[in-house]
Amino acid sequence: MFKIPVLVSSFTLLLAGTLCLLSPARAHEDHPAITKSAPYSSITAQDLQAMIEEKPELIIIDSRGENYFDGTLIKGAKALSAKETNEETLAALVPNKATPIVFYCTNVNCPASKIAAYKAEKAGYTSLYKYPGGIEEWQSLNLPVTHVNAE
Repeated sequence: MFKIPVLVSSFTLLLAGTLCLLSPARAHEDHPAITKSAPYSSITAQDLQAMIEEKPELIIIDSRGENYFDGTLIKGAKALSAKETNEETLAALVPNKATPIVFYCTNVNCPASKIAAYKAEKAGYTSLYKYPGGIEEWQSLNLPVTHVNAE
C-alpha cells in the first residue's frame, strides 16, 4: 500500500530534477538560440534577391553538411558546412567582419544555417542574415542556382 506513494514521489523528484537540467537557464550552454536573441536577421527570397543586386560585397554561405549537399548552390554562394564553420574558415572567405553574410541550408527545418550564424557571431562578425527558406524554396521559385561537384 505504501509503495505507490513512494513510487510517485520518486518519479516526481526524478521528473523535477530532469526539468531543472533541461531548463532554459542551463540549455543555453549548448544551444544559445533557446535563451538568447538571434544574432542574425531572417530574410525572404525577395530580400536576398535585393541584397544580391544592391550589395556587391555580400557573401552567401550554404551551410549544409556533406550528407545534404547535392552540389546545388544559390548563384554566387560558397559552400561551408556548419560543422566546418569557425573563425579560421570564415576569415578565409570573409576577411572583413563587417561584410554582410547570408547563411542558408536546405529548408526551414534545417538548423545548419542557424548554427553557422551563431558561430559567425562568436567569431566577431556583425552583419549576419539567415535565409530560412533555403535551397528548396529558392529552387521552387526558379531563382538562379549554380552546380558544383558534391564530394
